[in-house]
Amino acid sequence: MVQYSYMQNFNTQIDHDADAIVALDAWKKAGTYNWVLVPQTSEEPIIVHSEPKKDARIAGRLMFFPGFAAYRDFALLVQAPDAGFALSPIDVTHFELVGLVDGRHEFISFRAGYVPRPPNEQERAFLAPLVHECLGLLMRFEEDPGLPVKYAKEQSMFARKEGLDGKWSDGPVAMPKDSPLPREERIALGKKECDMAVKLPFAEGESWEVDFYGVPACRTEEPDPRIMYLLAAVDVKTGERKLWDRMSVSKTGDGGLKQLWESLAQRLLLAILRHGRIPGAVNVRSGRMARFLRPLGLQIPFRLVQHVKLAVLDEVIKTAIQTKTI
Repeated sequence: MVQYSYMQNFNTQIDHDADAIVALDAWKKAGTYNWVLVPQTSEEPIIVHSEPKKDARIAGRLMFFPGFAAYRDFALLVQAPDAGFALSPIDVTHFELVGLVDGRHEFISFRAGYVPRPPNEQERAFLAPLVHECLGLLMRFEEDPGLPVKYAKEQSMFARKEGLDGKWSDGPVAMPKDSPLPREERIALGKKECDMAVKLPFAEGESWEVDFYGVPACRTEEPDPRIMYLLAAVDVKTGERKLWDRMSVSKTGDGGLKQLWESLAQRLLLAILRHGRIPGAVNVRSGRMARFLRPLGLQIPFRLVQHVKLAVLDEVIKTAIQTKTI
């Protein structure tokens, strides 16, 4: 194996290696396993996930997750979406090497709450040795299909580790023993607002459809734009907007999407106060939304009901996007 040198022109090397990975077309074989890269340039190990996707444009992709927590968020999205915070893969911080059907490739940088973009020069320099190691591993997997499970008996993942001398070698990386479930959720409701809300009249026949959307097409006007997220509620009978809160992740701190989710119950409480009546039912689509709104449902007596479809709200959102009134 030729050792990668940081002194090489990474802009040339990374694209050469990416083209070779696309030409190898090992997405399906590699998709059976995940593996780990441990570079000296990262505080966290990099978990690599291969995903075949045969469609008109994309043949497959390699996804690079900075640490087990980021990979856990992706795994939850795929396996138990109601348990995590991400609405789609673009909400999980990671890098992607996308192999195109026509033999070309693309690199994409994803950061939770931000618009996906091509990686900058610093990020490409970070990715270059990782992509090089993946090329070598994919060729080795072809020759030795059992290599990715070499350390399975030790309950460890197969890894390539970079030494202080810049050379890479095989080794195990133990899986974290922490629970894969999300961190503690803190849903704060204003006592004053709750006390006011319980005194409102109860509208038995009134129902709202409520959901939380990511709208990547709408973004902040910044060099590194943030995605707009929308908490929307409409009257089931009339389609009238009852709540239309637009928000983005904070640029400071690390609250990310979790912080937004934790604010939804308070936002709905304020909307009910403005409305002046408690709706008889609040209809939601996901168990995750039900979970974050349940503390409010314990304070004021609406029925929290989960539905497969929210037809009225979806039509309102569709019209808002088409008419640019979102």
